[in-house]
Amino acid sequence: MSSGKDIRLIGGEVSLDFINTIHDRSLENSPDYLEGGYASLLQWSEYAGVWDRKLILKLQSEHRSQNEKNHVYKSAVMLRQTLFDIFGSIADHKKIPPAALSTFNVFLSSAFLHKRVVAHKNEYISGWEMSENSADWLLWPIIESAYLLLTGDQLQKLKKCPACLWVFADKSKGGKRIWCSMDTCGAINKSRRYYHLKIKKQTV
Repeated sequence: MSSGKDIRLIGGEVSLDFINTIHDRSLENSPDYLEGGYASLLQWSEYAGVWDRKLILKLQSEHRSQNEKNHVYKSAVMLRQTLFDIFGSIADHKKIPPAALSTFNVFLSSAFLHKRVVAHKNEYISGWEMSENSADWLLWPIIESAYLLLTGDQLQKLKKCPACLWVFADKSKGGKRIWCSMDTCGAINKSRRYYHLKIKKQTV
């Protein structure tokens, strides 16, 4: 199984890239880039820029209980599915399932209890109050990304790859992007069309 550092970040938002940590959602038992649990979650979080390397190294060096690591990982998996239910529905021009929105609001309220405005040099920036007693803050920037996307003006740009079902924001010129990537799903589809056209000509 490939590591999280091999995954393509094509979502356009970190919350969408998080959704796409399942290799191919069209398959029932698709490889999961986070299947290694808490360690894989940390690895992907650094790679995707959720937190900087210094904070990730801090989490990696801490001696947290297996129960806490399992808790954070299970929360991550639940958040990922919730975000797919929300943004996947929007990309399909369907109503968001009420249960998914309700679950997301639980994540949101828990994370935003720790949201702070922080003085930094001569300006004030968005920040977090992070507890030493919990690693839940690992997911907070992903939750914030989803919140800003959901309440912003970019929802009409959301699309779902017809092949692997990855979700992405189409920020291309003209907004005509179809595939998650032309190098993968787009190329596979092109090859399939060529193959079927060739077979058709041979049978005529």
